[in-house]
Amino acid sequence: MKENPKEVKIQWHAYFAQVMERICTKKDFLVEREKEVAKMPLKIDFIVIKKQDVEYKNLTEPYSYFNDINVIEFKSKTDNFDWQDLYQLQVYGQLYGINKEIEKRKKISLWAVSSHFTEKYRNSLEEGGIVLERVDDGFFRGIAGGFPYYEMDLNELPFRKEYYPFHLFSKNEGNVRKLVEKFIEEPDVAEDYNIEIIFLYNKMYREVLLMKLIDPFEAGCDEEGLKELLFGEPIGVKLINKYKTELINKLGEEEIIKSLGEDKITKALLNRLGKKKLLELLDRLDGD
Repeated sequence: MKENPKEVKIQWHAYFAQVMERICTKKDFLVEREKEVAKMPLKIDFIVIKKQDVEYKNLTEPYSYFNDINVIEFKSKTDNFDWQDLYQLQVYGQLYGINKEIEKRKKISLWAVSSHFTEKYRNSLEEGGIVLERVDDGFFRGIAGGFPYYEMDLNELPFRKEYYPFHLFSKNEGNVRKLVEKFIEEPDVAEDYNIEIIFLYNKMYREVLLMKLIDPFEAGCDEEGLKELLFGEPIGVKLINKYKTELINKLGEEEIIKSLGEDKITKALLNRLGKKKLLELLDRLDGD
């Protein structure tokens, strides 16, 4: 029986930050990551800032609700948003306001983004007098300690283009699969996060193969489609450049020489180095 590969711990926070940074930068927002707000090790994961000299027009949800400053607390699909996180998010807003000398709390919005919110969190909202009103499915707003407050339940967000990047990090596997299918049908809709989509596609495909314990091509894998995905422009070039060392090591020198042929390699070296330099190289290697 085939052995299951070791479980890989996925860095969901890093994925979320890099996707949101690409999207928000493209919409002309400033982004700060891991912003230190106190002498003790206390860092805000992600902050989106409006540029003062930019007039923001035609922004879709949720970006149309972005304030001058947006402090975002994200919980991965393996984590929960609990009552302590609500406390911490409000503290982040206060400390950021002190550090940046922002007197008015209404200029700083707090965002809670998660696939699961605990019952204790709900009780804490009620105790703090935080009343949420619905903006859209899974998207709510209110006031928390004087700060505009937004809650995004990733599992419940509508399956619309403006929310696609958030579905990448949802526990709602149905929407995740729909997102991967959408990317295959219309690659342009995910141009800001295509690498993350490929990762999810690979993860889903591996789960199916491991469950059935079969070879990818026995499972009906589209070989030509995979070749286009892995070696075509522009994604293939990025992947090859990033992982070429690993690819070479995986194949091994003997396999590469065997595939290319000794005559072809020798001719390529001769064309690149010239006969004199090639002979000098051979003499030096022979001496070693």
